Amino acid sequence: ESFISSFSSWDDKDTVLLSVSGTEMATKRSTLRICDNSVLSRQFDDDVWTKQTNISHKSILEWTYEDVISWMKGIDDISEDITKNFEENKVAGNQLLALGKDGLQDLGVTQKGLLYFLLKEIKKLEEMDECPVTFIEHSPYCFGKIVDYLRLKAAFKKGLISFDPARPIVREAEKGRFEKVVKYFFPGESSQFILN
Repeated sequence: ESFISSFSSWDDKDTVLLSVSGTEMATKRSTLRICDNSVLSRQFDDDVWTKQTNISHKSILEWTYEDVISWMKGIDDISEDITKNFEENKVAGNQLLALGKDGLQDLGVTQKGLLYFLLKEIKKLEEMDECPVTFIEHSPYCFGKIVDYLRLKAAFKKGLISFDPARPIVREAEKGRFEKVVKYFFPGESSQFILN
């Protein structure tokens, strides 16, 4: 029971949303910091993390219409006409989040597929605004193995599981890449924390 409650209780300040080469992951900062000498431990340290989130994260509610246009230009399938309508109407971030189906149609989004796609993208923005996303440009498979292992180590450290977890088992084709990713995040001697 304590095992389940430990993993189901998310403290917003400890929750990290990751985009690992486009694959979304979520974990606790404390999990990523379990190995003291790792790059992850330094990156998600309380002082560094607070500075990072305050500097790099501008709430969507604070977006200007220029920010909205920049975001729209990064989405495939949005025509220049639609982007121009948003620009002419000076749709800022707070207004973007308030737009529903009718509002998007008023701004020229008439194709049903695009309409629902854009609603989904706006919903993603809203969710991202609640907790900033950290981008990691490494193999999702390899990084996922690392995170899974760190989660098990954290559970062991808290006494939630009775066994010290075995090192991750990695597909043969991924072993070289996995070792490189581990050595990046766990340089020098600290790589032995994960590698055999």
